[in-house]
Amino acid sequence: MTNPTATAARAAWTLAAACVLAGCGLPASPRHARLYTFTELTALADSPPPSGTFAEDAGVPGGLRIADYVSVDATDPAQHDLTLRSTWTETYRSAYATGELWTGFDEVWVQPVYVAITGFDKTTGQPLKAPDMDTKTWSPIFTVGAGSAFYSPFWRTFYFEVADAAEAATFTTARKVIDSASRSSRGRRTRCRSCPTTRRWR
Repeated sequence: MTNPTATAARAAWTLAAACVLAGCGLPASPRHARLYTFTELTALADSPPPSGTFAEDAGVPGGLRIADYVSVDATDPAQHDLTLRSTWTETYRSAYATGELWTGFDEVWVQPVYVAITGFDKTTGQPLKAPDMDTKTWSPIFTVGAGSAFYSPFWRTFYFEVADAAEAATFTTARKVIDSASRSSRGRRTRCRSCPTTRRWR
């Protein structure tokens, strides 16, 4: 007499083995997200692998060529040059360079960046950026750096108004900007204004 339990078990094992051999229903190998900043690209240029490529798991057969992104300067080995690559823009010949590379990310998100201003130009409507007291240039405030998993090279700029450069110098972190904006609803003059999403050229 056949044992129904043993027969069912053998059938299950046979089906499982067939699925393994055929690859049916098996999840794809997970991609490993990796961000290559300009610093990491220059390190690859300084000590290139024998193949001259990297990111072999990025989906491009053979990997990506380091020389397509960055190279050691021909006149000064301590410097690095972004590689200019040819393209077309509205029927015109143009060029572009890639300063950062993302591989294995399912999506790219926007990171907020905060910029102190003293107001807006009455004629052009352009923001009047508050200069840094030391460098005399405007200094954006980022929420995180390139070492964070929340970093993004795509930015949305938020302007916040201050009286002058001295007041702008008191805002050293995104948290201080956000806390000040929350207090502005209770009478403080400092406030945040949002501008359209902007993108850094890559």
